[in-house]
Amino acid sequence: MNEKASANTALYKADLHEWALQTADLVREGRIEEVDTEILWDEINSMAGRDERELYSRLTVLSHHLLKYRYQPQYRSRSWRSTIATQRRELRRVLRRSPGLKPEAKVAFLETYPDARLDALDETGLNPRDIPVEPPFTFEQVLFEDYLPD
Repeated sequence: MNEKASANTALYKADLHEWALQTADLVREGRIEEVDTEILWDEINSMAGRDERELYSRLTVLSHHLLKYRYQPQYRSRSWRSTIATQRRELRRVLRRSPGLKPEAKVAFLETYPDARLDALDETGLNPRDIPVEPPFTFEQVLFEDYLPD
């Protein structure tokens, strides 16, 4: 590694935000020899996973609240509706920002539902027989703005 790339490495260790700004400038200017490309590769790889992790997390939270809303109607609140609306809005942002995740979103919904179910069971104290093992709503319903389970 040359001296300029070493300086880029040192900046990365000292200040990630400044490193990202400087590295973006260096790449734009074609000065790639001044960039620690291993770190750049790691950071780009990490960015790709960030939206995927957010997709999974938001789907879990959204399904969790939809389950509580459906199976504990006596406790329905503005707070639950607000959480449902917020998660839907943020999910749509993730999918707009990373449209390559759209094909994975339905799979992610099915993969996260068991965790959402366990969270709902834990939080509500309901009997496991009270909340189905398979989702009681479709992926499309989960993302639909006005859908709230009965």
